[in-house]
Amino acid sequence: MKKTYLALFVAILFLQQNTRAQGWLGIYGLRASSYDIKKPDIGGGAGVSFLSGGKEIDKARPGILFQAGFDINYSGLGHRTFRQVPLLAPQMGSAQVRLSNGLLTTNVLFQLAYSNKSIFRPYANAFIGYRGTFSDLTIDPNNRQPGYESETEKSLASAHGLNYGLGAGLLTKLKRNIWLDIGVSYAEMIGGGQMADLTTAYSDKNGVNMNFKNAPNSMMLIKVGLQFYIEKGNDRNDDKDDCHCKCRKSGRVYSGVGLGGGWNWGRSNNVGINVGGIRTK
Repeated sequence: MKKTYLALFVAILFLQQNTRAQGWLGIYGLRASSYDIKKPDIGGGAGVSFLSGGKEIDKARPGILFQAGFDINYSGLGHRTFRQVPLLAPQMGSAQVRLSNGLLTTNVLFQLAYSNKSIFRPYANAFIGYRGTFSDLTIDPNNRQPGYESETEKSLASAHGLNYGLGAGLLTKLKRNIWLDIGVSYAEMIGGGQMADLTTAYSDKNGVNMNFKNAPNSMMLIKVGLQFYIEKGNDRNDDKDDCHCKCRKSGRVYSGVGLGGGWNWGRSNNVGINVGGIRTK
C-alpha cells in the first residue's frame, strides 16, 4: 500500500515537470486528526498539490485571484507494534507485528487567493474528491526462514467514499518564487467502512487480538510546507510571481501481500489474528 502512495506522489511531480503549465507546486507535511474526542485517530504524513497561476475575478478589484488544481495527501492514523508474536505452523519462531491505520485523499481544488505586494498572501479553498482509510498488518519475522517472504503485509479493513470540505491558509514569501505555506482544512466523507481499533488491540501466545470500529467521517488536516511558483517557459519576471466504535465479529481470512520492491519471493508469513473472539489467520 505504501508503494502505491509513493507512486502517486511521483506521478504528480512527473506530470507537473513535463507539462509547460504555469502555476504553484506545493510540497508539505501533514498532521491528520479525527473528530473523536474520546479516542481520536491521529497521525502524520505528506502531500503534494498543483494550482493554476490564478485569474483575477474582477478587473475593478485587482488582487483577488481564482485558482483551480488538485492535490493528493497521505497520513498515518496511528499504529501499534507487538513483539515476539508466534508465527503459525509450519513456520517456527516469532515476529514483530505492526498494526497501522492510514488515510489517503485526492481532491479537485477551487481556491480564492489575495495577491498584493505584501509578503503575506491569505487564501481559502473548497475541495471535493476521494477518501480512503486503510488498516494493515505487517509481519516481520525475527529470523527469516527459507521459502518465506522477508516481510508480509496484510490488508485487514478499508473505508471509501466522497471527500469534501473547506480550507484556509497563509503564504509567506521566503525568496523569489518560494513561499512558506501554513494551512488547515476540515473534511467530511460520504461513504463508510471500518478500520482497526488500535486502543483495544493486544498480543498474546495466540497472536494479535483486535476489534474493528467505524472509520471516521470528520477529519482535520494541518499542513506546513513550501509552495513553488513555476513560471512558464522563459517567462521570468519579478512582477509575475505576484500572481498568485462499533466493533463487529469477523471470520474472514486475510491474504498476505509481499513487500520488497518486487523481489520479495516466497510464501506469506502468518500469525494468529483474533477478531472479535473469532480466530482467523
